Amino acid sequence: MNFLENIRNQNQFPIVFIGSGITKRYFKNAPNWQELLLKIWSEVDSVDSYYSMCYELQKKYGKSNTFDINTELATVLQSKYNDAFFAKKVKLPTLTLKRAIDGIDPFKQRIANEFLHLKSREGYENEIEWFSKMLIKARMVLTTNYDTFIEQCYDNANTSVQIHVGNRGLFEKTDDYGELYKIHGSVKDVNTICITKEDYQKNEKKSALVDAKILSNLTESPIIFLGYSLTDRNVQNILNSFVENAPFDISQAASRIGVVEFDEGNTDFNEAIEGMINNRIHYTSIKTDNYLEIYKKISQIDQLYTPSELRKYETSFRRIIEVKGKEKQLKSVIADYVDIDKLTDEEIQNKNIVVAFGNDKIIYRFPSLAEYLKNYFGGL
Repeated sequence: MNFLENIRNQNQFPIVFIGSGITKRYFKNAPNWQELLLKIWSEVDSVDSYYSMCYELQKKYGKSNTFDINTELATVLQSKYNDAFFAKKVKLPTLTLKRAIDGIDPFKQRIANEFLHLKSREGYENEIEWFSKMLIKARMVLTTNYDTFIEQCYDNANTSVQIHVGNRGLFEKTDDYGELYKIHGSVKDVNTICITKEDYQKNEKKSALVDAKILSNLTESPIIFLGYSLTDRNVQNILNSFVENAPFDISQAASRIGVVEFDEGNTDFNEAIEGMINNRIHYTSIKTDNYLEIYKKISQIDQLYTPSELRKYETSFRRIIEVKGKEKQLKSVIADYVDIDKLTDEEIQNKNIVVAFGNDKIIYRFPSLAEYLKNYFGGL
């Protein structure tokens, strides 16, 4: 487990990317993309028509191009399902015709309902507990999953997380610590769900923002993919952006990017440096079924404060600075006896440093002897 041990030894909070494989691992009725489309398709049309459409799309895109096939299937299904809903051929208990005509997409509400009723697998309670502990040590979490499993794990660990849904989150002011990005939407806001060809085209226009956010933090934080296939376009896009922009050689890139590949029944950790896309992208492949040990390793990262705590303090300090800065009163709240920017890393490591927020007259003012004696004896 050299990759994970390196993360632990470097004591770096990682960026964690979580895909649908994690939901399927812990929930017995969690569908994959094809299963989801087929199930909903069968509610408004015949199963045979679904496979006929698959055949036509395979001829159009090639049998191995599952991404374009699935997004076009979803586009066709969205039209079929919405027409059936407004014709009252299918019903959704959580959606009325009025709410739908006012803007709630019935097809996406149907998808949300599927992930709102997931049933847990038995025997994974301990692993999920450690999964929650791992999340606490993630600098940020990015997921393409619609369900709320990750949020529930944060709640179970009594840890707050700042949640950003869809592309809107990319434009919000962030701290890059203790944050969850649901880049393909959430069941709590059904219209944000990304599944059709049009949805992905809209997302791809802003994909550079996702890449920039990850790459800006990757120089300080390693990244690990959980629950993804190496053929997944999300993984390939991130890795491709990394190799195009990051000034790392093969060994450095492989030491900072880990892709966990599910290998059923394998309790060992088979690590290898591998390449993809004409061997331009290199990463560490970790083939295993021992996810528990992965979570434990990452949970051992200890910087005394968790990313969520760092976010809380950073947000508080920044708010004080922003508010007072607008009023030109920063001098009254920040006491900078030493210019931290001029200190070396070694000096910062060896010095006890305090950043004080308060009235500068009180912070710098030394009491006179009379004031000292008065305060001293007055407190007895």
